[in-house]
Parts: sequence; C-alpha cells; structure tokens
Amino acid sequence: MKDRYKTLELPSEGLYRAKGSKFIARAFPVADEEEIKTYLDDLRKEYHDARHHCYAWRLDPEGSLHRSNDDGEPSGSAGKPILGQLRSFDVTQALVVVIRYFGGTLLGVGGLIQAYKGSHCRCPEKGCHRGTEGHVSTPCTLPLCPYKCRHATGSGTRAGNREPGI
Repeated sequence: MKDRYKTLELPSEGLYRAKGSKFIARAFPVADEEEIKTYLDDLRKEYHDARHHCYAWRLDPEGSLHRSNDDGEPSGSAGKPILGQLRSFDVTQALVVVIRYFGGTLLGVGGLIQAYKGSHCRCPEKGCHRGTEGHVSTPCTLPLCPYKCRHATGSGTRAGNREPGI
C-alpha cells in the first residue's frame, strides 16, 4: 500500500464549450462506491435535462479499483478519457462527472475525446498540495489540478482515516 496518494481536496466544478455543446465537469473526493452512487444520482436529478452524464472514478491508493462510463456516447469517447486524466495525474479516491448539453453539432469521436478530456481539467484549482510525512503539506506544481496528497494510514483509506483539515 502506498504511504501517500493524490486525491481531491474539495469538490470542484468547471465548464468547457465545443461547437455549441456545453460540458460541465464536477469533481468530488469519495471514500467508497456508495458515496459515488449518491453523487451520480444527485447529479442526474440536478441536471435531469442533460443529454449525457459521463464519469470515471478511482478508489484505493493504488487506483486498482476504478470504473468509467460513456452514458450513451460512442464507446471509449467519454469515460475512458476522463479516467485517463485521473490516471495521468495519479489521482485516487476521486469521482469526475462530465455533464453534456448537446449543442446541435456532432463532434465526432475525436472531438468528444478532446472535449471530455479537456472538461476534466477545467475544474478550478482548490489549494493543490503535495503531502509529506508528518502530515505537512507543501504546494505542488500541477497546473489546474484540484488535487491534494493524503497520507494513507495502515487501516485503509476510508473517510474516517483522512487527515484532519483536508
């Protein structure tokens, strides 16, 4: 098990537009699949008129427990790019949902991949830090990332084991 891992410090939101379509990215720190399901249900109710609610999540410090969903977009064009961004930044204990309002112009698979991939990074920076031993945090240099490293305890990574104040 990793001693440290990167995760979201706070929920965040970003907006991306492409050829009339609006992509709203929502990112959340999560502890388990039940919390993920709750966020997804809440977002589907809040954005009930949106065409797609595509998402990806990673749990556990190694990031081996993960899932992505294209929600009706062409296979591999939405959930996988979002998951790829989480992997690229080595982020875990996180859920990213991108809500799409169709703007009338087809983007094609390549355009969708770029839009979903780009939407994820539109979430504003929320005090990005790199955790160190002894629960001391120092600024990190990742651009536009709402992530924070957390110290994983030997008993797991559930919400009760998170560092205080994070």
